[in-house]
Amino acid sequence: MRIVFIITDYGSFNNFLGELAKEMIMRRHEVHVICHRNKTIDFPDKYDYENLGIHFYFVDFLRSFRVASWFRTSYKIKKIIADIDPDIVNPHFTTAMFVTFLTGKIPYPTIGVFHGIGFPVIASPLKKFAFKSGEFFCCRNLDKILLINEMDYKIIKKAFPRKAIKYHSFGVGCDLTKFNPEKFSERDKLEIKKTLHIQPTDFVLMYTGRFTFFKGFGLVVKAFKYIEENNLIKNIKLILVGGKDEIHSTGLSDEEENYLSNANNIIKTGFTGEVDRFLSVPDLFVFPCNKSRMPVTIMESIAMGVPVVTFDSRGCNDIIHDNFNGKLLDIHSDHKTIAEAIVTLYSNPVQLSEFSANALAQRGDFDRSLFIDESIQIFENEIKVNSSFLGKSLMDIIKSTKGNIIAKNSE
Repeated sequence: MRIVFIITDYGSFNNFLGELAKEMIMRRHEVHVICHRNKTIDFPDKYDYENLGIHFYFVDFLRSFRVASWFRTSYKIKKIIADIDPDIVNPHFTTAMFVTFLTGKIPYPTIGVFHGIGFPVIASPLKKFAFKSGEFFCCRNLDKILLINEMDYKIIKKAFPRKAIKYHSFGVGCDLTKFNPEKFSERDKLEIKKTLHIQPTDFVLMYTGRFTFFKGFGLVVKAFKYIEENNLIKNIKLILVGGKDEIHSTGLSDEEENYLSNANNIIKTGFTGEVDRFLSVPDLFVFPCNKSRMPVTIMESIAMGVPVVTFDSRGCNDIIHDNFNGKLLDIHSDHKTIAEAIVTLYSNPVQLSEFSANALAQRGDFDRSLFIDESIQIFENEIKVNSSFLGKSLMDIIKSTKGNIIAKNSE
């Protein structure tokens, strides 16, 4: 099989598709990747992709509104695809799909993966209409549409019933070999805490992701500030893994940004490939996101046995079950409500321990290998269907031609 992955940037490919691409190479498939050279998610490369034999083609996927540039990129993508002559084209994310299809449909079997439909979670009517128009434009140009959460699947299934497919796996899942709490002994955890200036008796919170308002970053900082200022938990620390986004705001005021910069009990690690190491020490993961898809960060937390406080929102409620492996809060909850949920769990260590045990029992559901195997099966099935269709079409042409010859000879 010769496949082309189209994804917005190299960092997203590395984070979400690296293992899938490697496995396809191991199964003797030919892998090509079209993406922007930059890393939105700036983690170290998981593999030496070029030595594996993966072919990269870098194009300009801008996150700003520049139509002329989009058209140039679209034409370039079409030319790259034509030169490759693939069996399957597999675009990821709306931006990559939209730019690709801007100059027309691709004459190859095209299976797109929406990591999250945008329009259902947008409040502004004008923006909602614009996103819906763009996303449905992509859907019309795809042969198959893969969805990773239940809410998106129901919406697309209703509009495009013959195209919509839902992953049985939990989206891209996570690497259970890496996110394995058994790798870290109690001594290891104490050493990690020591390097982070965390005391053994501290109650530790953690957030992972871009520092954006729609991922709930601002609410996490505000909730922590509220807990500190009101002395609701005396010994508390917050680990922040990630960094600011060039486009989207943090959701914090100038005063709150200043607090964040000077807070002694907030530990900022930046973007790192050692998320598993940091996840070995928190008591609770806090991710109050209202615009998620199928958050990998939550799956990683559950895999490490860390209960989660999050919103009852798309994707998050596919993973977290209220009072089982964490707490689901109303999507409109403010920072005080989040703080109260944190304090309640801090005050109930037995319940928190039960949530942790339930999370560990569930971790196998999030194995990234499930996503890899299912994806490859979907690609192979699509090739079989198209081969069968082409074979039948060819036989029809042969039969028709033969019939015309016989008819002509009989004259």
